Amino acid sequence: MGNKNCALRVIITAFIIFLISCDSSTNPPVEQKAEIYQSTIQSIIEETTKEHNVPGSIALIRFDDGSIHKSAYGFADISEENKIEMHASHAFRIGSVTKTFIGTSILILVKQNKLQLSHTVEKLMPGLIKHGNEITLEMLLNQSSAIPEYTATDEFSDTYFYNPTYSWTHEEILSLYCDEDLVDTPGIISYYSNSNYYTLGLIIEKYSGKSLDQFLNEEIFVPLGMNDTYLPTGNEIHGSYAHGYLDVNYDGNFTEDEDYTVQSPYAIWAAGGIVSTVDDLLIWSDEIFEGNLLNAELQNKRMVIDTPIFGAPEGVNYGLAIADIFGSVGHNGAVAGYTTILFKYNNTTFIAFGNGYETTGDKGFIADDLFDKLKEVIN
Repeated sequence: MGNKNCALRVIITAFIIFLISCDSSTNPPVEQKAEIYQSTIQSIIEETTKEHNVPGSIALIRFDDGSIHKSAYGFADISEENKIEMHASHAFRIGSVTKTFIGTSILILVKQNKLQLSHTVEKLMPGLIKHGNEITLEMLLNQSSAIPEYTATDEFSDTYFYNPTYSWTHEEILSLYCDEDLVDTPGIISYYSNSNYYTLGLIIEKYSGKSLDQFLNEEIFVPLGMNDTYLPTGNEIHGSYAHGYLDVNYDGNFTEDEDYTVQSPYAIWAAGGIVSTVDDLLIWSDEIFEGNLLNAELQNKRMVIDTPIFGAPEGVNYGLAIADIFGSVGHNGAVAGYTTILFKYNNTTFIAFGNGYETTGDKGFIADDLFDKLKEVIN
């Protein structure tokens, strides 16, 4: 009797295995979007890099099914001595995507009850800027302070572009905008200005009691495991990185002597100085939209993006260090040598980078163009 039961169990088990195998053969696994679009994405990256004539580019796309495409094209270093191919793991200067980190830093200090968004600059930093009593912390964050742009001054640009390692001090940068009249009434419309975020960097240092690089590291980079992200304190960047090139002579080409990788850490600083990778920026994108470092109230406030940007069409708004461009939410960045985008659109995350800062043509920056083309094809 025992042998009959054993034989019956074997037969039943074999039949179940047969049914499972039949089911899997008639219902093959669904192909993930990263596989479906792989060749299309790679073609766009290669063709766009050639169109813009920049040395190289990287793109990472995470689809709504969780699959990820990540690839690079071109060169991270075009010098005859090295000639290094671009790799998707290379670090780069992220420009104004830095602002999303600075905005989060301010919100962390608000969460810690060290700051309030309604505080004026005059209350926080007495005597720092001419109209500080009219400008709140929130106005600095959403760019509605109407403080003029220091990077647009001849004093700054003539030095920055022709002597990138000039040793700027905070006092020198402040002198470019602290006594200037406002361009409009504060609090109404967003006038994009790096002066806002340079000021926010100084506020973070004062109210955290730490240097900006230390605060970012301890409060954001380390907790999130962003091991390849940092705010430089010297001219050099380190690790495995992409060199950045600026088309100084406006001829549409990038040459070895236009290498702007090495530059002063305090020229752009809190407005655009962070170095990162596409993998780390993917971690950061999740934090922006989930707000694990904040509380629910602050995260909800961050996601209200409703301040119109001057000169932009309806549907383009700025919030607390984050933009909404016709439903694409995130930020872009451009700093001498580098352009970057980090956006989420239709539940798909786009991160793109190019190591050439273009000064001619009507195509715009390569990172923005990559985003536009990839978004159109994928969605």
